[in-house]
Amino acid sequence: MEAAVTKLEVMFQKAESDLDYIQHKLEFEVKKSLPDDSSGELSPLTKEEQTAIQQLQSHSTCQTSGGIDLHKTTLM
Repeated sequence: MEAAVTKLEVMFQKAESDLDYIQHKLEFEVKKSLPDDSSGELSPLTKEEQTAIQQLQSHSTCQTSGGIDLHKTTLM
């Protein structure tokens, strides 16, 4: 029984290690593919997008549920 548990623990540790490796590899590839000054690549919001964001923010701050501010719970 202990051998089976140990084998499962090792398998989970390897799976976690593999996932960590994949995450770091993906982050590296994304950073490598972006230009050095990637902050200029983001396009500014259109007037319609800005208006929609403002409406959502004002609407969500006005509503509460059981005393909980939905703006704080949904947008954070």
